[in-house]
Amino acid sequence: MIKDVIYDYIRSFRWKNIRQLDKERNNFSFYWTICYFSFCFPVTTRLYQETAFTIANYFLWMIPFCIGISGIQLLPIRLKKIIFLCPMDKQERRKYSYSIFWVRIMVPLGIQGVLGIILCAFGVINLISVLVQGISVFTLFMLVSVKVYGKSDIKEKQYYDLIFILSMLFGIVGQMINCMFLEDILNGGKIGAYVLLGEMIVFLLINLWCLCSLPDFIERNCNYMNEEPKMVQTNQPERAR
Repeated sequence: MIKDVIYDYIRSFRWKNIRQLDKERNNFSFYWTICYFSFCFPVTTRLYQETAFTIANYFLWMIPFCIGISGIQLLPIRLKKIIFLCPMDKQERRKYSYSIFWVRIMVPLGIQGVLGIILCAFGVINLISVLVQGISVFTLFMLVSVKVYGKSDIKEKQYYDLIFILSMLFGIVGQMINCMFLEDILNGGKIGAYVLLGEMIVFLLINLWCLCSLPDFIERNCNYMNEEPKMVQTNQPERAR
């Protein structure tokens, strides 16, 4: 099943799927975020005038971030109708949903790990940078997957763009803090280490909050039209009659 999900994840990055996003809902905030972090932010902040350490840390965060956020949009957790027509029971649909959830997070993190190892091999960054950026990206993906795209209520969806932009601002502020204090640690400073430790504790709490909400989030997406299992079972005998 994991192989099938990975294949679906890679295949979801086709151009026709990207174009389909515009037809389903207003994704201005999504496209704006990708373009901003990829092109506008490095130019407006004069990132290219910074040290190689800072530039490498930023792109170590930005590349998996753009891939991951795109994948979360292109391969939603919500199962398609065709899945409910397949010979899969509730447990298998639940397992399939969990597979989608973790593949969308672990694939970009894997890309980040490979990129980080390459940068470490050339002496541009260190393993602490790879670890900190990995935790930062993981936390952002968890927050966006469960607390932004996990909204099912229509009234909650009205605040989608606002929550999404706030999540992205949270990500970029965290990234700026990471770059600043990672360089401080590299130069022998101690304050940066304490700040990053506090940041990691906050990220841990956010991840625990998202993980506590994950079972309910998956359960809602395993039910067709968000119906409760009991309602489906009680209606089936009536239709049979």
